Amino acid sequence: MKIYVQSSDADFIQRLKLVDTDVATVAVGLPDEQVSHLLRDGDLFFVDQVPVHGVYHLPANVVVIATGNSRSEELVAARLGAKGFIARDITQALLVDVIRSVTSGVVWMSRETIANVFDEFARLMNRDLENRIGRFGHK
Repeated sequence: MKIYVQSSDADFIQRLKLVDTDVATVAVGLPDEQVSHLLRDGDLFFVDQVPVHGVYHLPANVVVIATGNSRSEELVAARLGAKGFIARDITQALLVDVIRSVTSGVVWMSRETIANVFDEFARLMNRDLENRIGRFGHK
């Protein structure tokens, strides 16, 4: 397994290199097609933002580094197939847990992110239920 990181945050890259010495940086803004040629099955890829064309077609496990506290950013990352979503200021110990979890097939999200995903799911279910009730009531 190789770990790739596409980030302009030097502190985060340094913390990642302390966890695993086999870390390669990828130029920020490199097109998805060029990045996908670098990655192999089982690799881990940390990115600052969700790629415009999605992450679901990349062979590596993708972990998105949060650029802020954007709830929509979390949901987009989850919908596009990211295997993890982490805060930029994640601790060294938690970063080790993320790497172990994601490479073993577990999706990694903070409790707050999980709560946001469930809130969004509940909102969509309520909207669907209201639509069904509305159609039933107008017959």
